[in-house]
Amino acid sequence: MSKWRVGAVVLGVVMAIAALFGTELGISRSPEWDLSRLGGVIAGLGLIWAGIGRGYKLFAVNLLNVLLLLGAAELGARVTIEFNILAQRVSHEKSYYQKVDWGQQFLKDNQNFYRVVYTPFTLWHIRPYTSQTINIDGLGVRRTPNARCDDANAFRVWVYGGSTVWGSLVPDGYTIPAYLQAFLSERLSQPVCVVNRGVSAWVLQQGLIDLQLRLQQGERPDLVIFYGGSNDTNYAYRDRVTTTHYLVEQFKERLLSNRNEMLNIGRFLSNTYLFEVIERLQPPKFVATGTQEVVGEADGDVV
Repeated sequence: MSKWRVGAVVLGVVMAIAALFGTELGISRSPEWDLSRLGGVIAGLGLIWAGIGRGYKLFAVNLLNVLLLLGAAELGARVTIEFNILAQRVSHEKSYYQKVDWGQQFLKDNQNFYRVVYTPFTLWHIRPYTSQTINIDGLGVRRTPNARCDDANAFRVWVYGGSTVWGSLVPDGYTIPAYLQAFLSERLSQPVCVVNRGVSAWVLQQGLIDLQLRLQQGERPDLVIFYGGSNDTNYAYRDRVTTTHYLVEQFKERLLSNRNEMLNIGRFLSNTYLFEVIERLQPPKFVATGTQEVVGEADGDVV
C-alpha cells in the first residue's frame, strides 16, 4: 500500500473518532449531532475507503455530490424557514403593533429578551431583563406596574399560569396581573400587591410546585390565582399522557442520554431544517391559544 493511502486511512480514522467522540475528547462542547459532526464521520469513512478500496475515485465523487446536494437542501430549508418567520414578524409590525403607541418600542424590547435559566423542581424561569416595556427581576418575576409590594399591609395576590398570564405579546402594563392590580386598587381600601408568577410554557403543576416551595420558605400571600390549562391540554394531546410538560422528551434526552452512544440518525434528522420544513407541510395539529415559546421561540402555549 502506498504512503498516501496509509495516510488517508490514518487521517480518516482520526476524523471519524473525533466526530463520534468529540464531546468526550473535549473537541466539541455539545453532545448533540449536527451537520459538522455528521460530515466529519462521512469524510473520515470516505478517506478510509479511499485508502483501502479500489473504487475510491468514484466513491469520492459520489460522496461529494451527495454532500453538496444535502447541504444545498438544508440551506434552502433554513432560508425558507427564516424568511417565513421574518414575513410573519413584518406582518405583525404592519398590523396591530403599528396602531398602538407602545408597539414599536415593545417589538424592539421583545427581540432578544427571552432566555431561560434552570431552577430546581420547576425546571426554568425567565432570566432578569430590563427595558422600557419588559422588566423581569432576579427571581424571574415580571414587573406589575403600581404594585405596592413594599408595604407590609398590602393585600398580596399571586397569579400563576403560562405565557397568557406572563403576557408574552404585551408590555408590563397590559398583562392580566397588571389589570388585576388596577381593578383591586380601585376597590380595596388597603394597598395592593399583585405578583405576576406566570412563566411561559409552564403547566399548572409547575405553578403548584413553585407555590409549595415559596410557602416552605415562609412567604404568605393573601390570595393565589391559577389561570391556565391550555398548556396542560396541548402537551397532554401531544405526548398522549396527562402528566407532562413542555419539551419533556428533550429534557429526558439531555439528562439521561448516553453520550458514548453512536450516531443517532433519528435525533439528528429531527434537528435539521429539512425535517422542520416537512413538519410544517403536514396538516396543522391542535395548538393551545394565547401562548408563545421558551428557550427562544413560541411554545405552543413555549423558550
